[in-house]
Amino acid sequence: MTLAPRSAGVALAVAAFALDALGETHVVPTDHLTIQDAIDVALPGDTILVKAGVYTENVVIPKELAGLQLRGKGKVVLDAHASMVEQDIGPGLVVLAPNVVVRDLEIRNASFGDNPYGVLVTETGNTVLQNLRISHCVDAGIVINACPDVRIEGCTIEACGSGILANGDRGVVRKATIRNCAGPAVLAAGLDMVVEQCKVSTVLGEFAIAAIGPDARVRKNAITNASGAAIVVEGPNAVVESNDVQGSGGGAFITGAAPLVRKNTIRRCGDGAVGIYVALGVGATIEQNVVEDVAAHGIYVGADSMQSTLTKNSVRRCGSNGESGFTIDAQDCVLTKNQARECFRDGFRVHGVGTELERNLAERCGEDGFDVEAGALGATLRLNVAKACGAEGIEINATGVALELNVAKGNRIDLAADGSVVTFVGNSYSNGGLFQSPQIDY
Repeated sequence: MTLAPRSAGVALAVAAFALDALGETHVVPTDHLTIQDAIDVALPGDTILVKAGVYTENVVIPKELAGLQLRGKGKVVLDAHASMVEQDIGPGLVVLAPNVVVRDLEIRNASFGDNPYGVLVTETGNTVLQNLRISHCVDAGIVINACPDVRIEGCTIEACGSGILANGDRGVVRKATIRNCAGPAVLAAGLDMVVEQCKVSTVLGEFAIAAIGPDARVRKNAITNASGAAIVVEGPNAVVESNDVQGSGGGAFITGAAPLVRKNTIRRCGDGAVGIYVALGVGATIEQNVVEDVAAHGIYVGADSMQSTLTKNSVRRCGSNGESGFTIDAQDCVLTKNQARECFRDGFRVHGVGTELERNLAERCGEDGFDVEAGALGATLRLNVAKACGAEGIEINATGVALELNVAKGNRIDLAADGSVVTFVGNSYSNGGLFQSPQIDY
């Protein structure tokens, strides 16, 4: 009979403890005139609720205030502009405590001091920055200095020196909007960094989004009018997926073993720009990407990216500065069901030993549909189609090549096999042929 009341008492005690753990709420300007005044009297786990208004101050959350929440209600502006130029004021907001949440604020005009950032998070971790609007800061909108497990979500940064500079393992930048900045939009460095669903436009610098470190994921971002490369990823096991790049200085540059590059769309990149370039990417998987109207290579696999697989990629109108749709320098790569159309030079230009091409299409390219260079020893071409190209449909300069069941039609010369072809079975073409021994089946 005594068990039920005892259990109820325990439950009430636990509930009371949970309420206490939520901390006290300090309202600005009702309880305190400034945000910093409220922080100075707060305890760990408290909430600072800021009502609509403009607050001209620079705010620091000290390391003792673990679990503090700083939230705006209505249009809250933290104006970091100093009243006197001589003041050395630095960032608009500095976070030194762990497990802090900052959300629903506008921060602007960080202009003076050594670190004129909108927000600086340093010497801590597990920070959440959500729905912040940061503008007109001389340097970066947000800087994360060697802090792990920081999440930046739904923030807008514009007219700053750069966007988000995040250094710390397992960081997440999601749904940010970054525009009209003098430097890069996002630089995320550390283990297992994520940059996804961001919108970037009109940013300067060598890149728009960069992720540096193992297991980086750059997904579902939209990038327009970046002066440099849209995406730069360095580190093994990267995922670059479903990004949309328009009108930038370059597409995606990936360095590191075993990357997955999938379902990206890259269009209208400028002089010297490569659509997708994989370097040092042993075992890369490159599939279902669309690259159109880039000045250099559409998709370029560097010599140190051996054993890469390219499947169902589409490249169109690439190479206006003299490059090809697909350029494969690495050995032992496999290309299946890719398409190169209207490229200014070759559809597929292959240099790597042991390359296999099967069921690929080259159509209306300015020079060769398939150009197998002398270095591509032992290449295999099977069931490929070359149509209406300005030079050779299929040109073989390598030795030990196998040609099986390929179709070349309507090219200036359908087949120019000047190398050593060891297997020649079931190919269809109207002109050209094998010009060196062995003379097989033509």
